[in-house]
Amino acid sequence: MTLFILDPSPVVHDWPVDIRLPTNGGALRTVRIFSDVRVLPEDAYEELIKRSAGLRDTPATASQLARGEVEILRSVLVAVRGLADQDGAEIGIEPLADVLCTSPFAVPVIRALWEAVFAVRYGLDKSGGATEKNLQPSPASGPNAPLVSATANTI
Repeated sequence: MTLFILDPSPVVHDWPVDIRLPTNGGALRTVRIFSDVRVLPEDAYEELIKRSAGLRDTPATASQLARGEVEILRSVLVAVRGLADQDGAEIGIEPLADVLCTSPFAVPVIRALWEAVFAVRYGLDKSGGATEKNLQPSPASGPNAPLVSATANTI
């Protein structure tokens, strides 16, 4: 018989994070990066959600909100791999807040990171199964996407 060990501080390594970027014509392009995500007790997830919602309770600029979100996410994300700055240098979790504060793609990156956290929380399949396919945005939402050019292979 195999025992399930209740590790008090588990980390899920190499969890896929799918960043969806609007492109011309209303389509979305997906860029996949990877993260190592802590699995937290439910009370800790609820605290993260409260902290995130609390960011909107005080006046803040968009860059301040991005910085706040990344600081909250850093408490659950151990590492992020696959993001690079405009020079091609990889960006880890530590400098991520500084970089996203000036990035036009801060919202899609932060949204994707939160989706990864909740996929780990709820045990959602990210291996290409039905669960992942059902989480994709509806094709009907394409025309409502913001009009930005994201045709380059970098973000």
